[in-house]
Amino acid sequence: MITGVSIKNFKVFKSLDVKGLSRVTLISGRNNCGKTTFLEAVFTLFDRNNLHNIPHLLNRRGIDQVVLRPEELWAPIFHNWQIDQDVEVSVTKDGEIESLTYRYKNTYPRKIAAGPLGEIGGVKVIQTGQSSTFMQALELNYLKGDVSATSHLFIGPGGLDMEADWVCPQDYPVAILPIDTKTSTDDPERFGILDIDGKADSILEILRVIEPNLKSLSVVVRGDTKLIYGDVGIGRKIPVLYMGEGLSRLLTLSLHLATFNKGTVLVDEIATGIHHAVLPNVWKALFKAAEEFDCQIIGTTHSYECVEAAYSAVLPDKQDSFTYIRLARKVENTVAHVFDYGHVQAAFESELEIR
Repeated sequence: MITGVSIKNFKVFKSLDVKGLSRVTLISGRNNCGKTTFLEAVFTLFDRNNLHNIPHLLNRRGIDQVVLRPEELWAPIFHNWQIDQDVEVSVTKDGEIESLTYRYKNTYPRKIAAGPLGEIGGVKVIQTGQSSTFMQALELNYLKGDVSATSHLFIGPGGLDMEADWVCPQDYPVAILPIDTKTSTDDPERFGILDIDGKADSILEILRVIEPNLKSLSVVVRGDTKLIYGDVGIGRKIPVLYMGEGLSRLLTLSLHLATFNKGTVLVDEIATGIHHAVLPNVWKALFKAAEEFDCQIIGTTHSYECVEAAYSAVLPDKQDSFTYIRLARKVENTVAHVFDYGHVQAAFESELEIR
C-alpha cells in the first residue's frame, strides 16, 4: 500500500510531500490545485516502462495531436514548463521508498532509421523535418533501495522510441481511471476472470446499491465487440452502458478493485454520475471491496457529499483506513493539508468547510 508521496517539479507541484495515505484516501481542493495531477504523478512512476506513458497523460487531458518536439511532448509535465529542471516522483510503499526522475537531454547519441510516425498513446504526432542523428531524449532514472534502472525516451527523424539498459519489472499493480471513464475496454475480460473464480457476486453486490433490480451479469460477444450485459427483470438482458453513467463507472471501478489485489486504483472525480442519496451505501460497498480484495483507493472529488459519505461509511474499528487530503494553491506552489478520521470528524461536528 502507498502511504507517502513526494513530488518535485511535476506540473503545478514545485514541491509536495504527503504522508499518511491509507486504504481509502480522498483528495479535494479548488480547480487547478493539482488533484488530477497528483494521481498522474503517482501513475507515471508505475507506468515507467511504457513508451506511451507521457502521451497517455496528454491524451487523458483531451490532447489528441502534438508536434514531436520536447516543448510539445515532454515540457507539459515539467513545473512551469521548465524542462531544464528535473522532475522527481517518489512513493513510500510497504515501508520502502521508490522514485523516478525525469531529466531532459538535449542530445542523445542514438541513430535510428526514419519511418512513419502515426500515433503514440492515442496522440497523433506531426513530422517536423528534423534530421539530426543526435536525438533529444528524456532520461528516466528509477531507484528502489539498491535496485536502479535507466531508460531513455528519444526523438529522432523516425519518431519516438525507447531504450533501456535494464527494464525493472513492475510487480505492483496500479490503474488510473480518468474522469470520463464510464467503462473500460478490458472490463469484460476482468469480469470473465472473476466469474470463473466464482467472485461475480461481489461485483453484483456493489452495483445493486445503485440498481437494486440487477439480478445477474454476463459477457456478450458480438463480432469483435465484447460488452457486459445485465438482467434487470425486463425479460431480456441489456448492456450495462444503457443503465446510466454512474452504474457504468461503478462497474469499472469495482472490477479494478477486484482484479488489482494488493495494488492501488487511482480514480479522478470518484463520485461522477452517482446521486448523493446513494453515496453513503456506495462508499460502504467500496470500503468493503477494498478490504476484501486488499486493494487501495486514492480518489479525487469536488463533492462535499462525497467526503461526508466516505467519512460516514468508515467502520468504528477501521478508522485508520480513511484519509482526507485537501490541496491548496499558495502562490508558486501547492500545499497539502492531511486529515485523518479524527480530524475529519471534528471538522464535520464543528460544521467547518474542509473542501
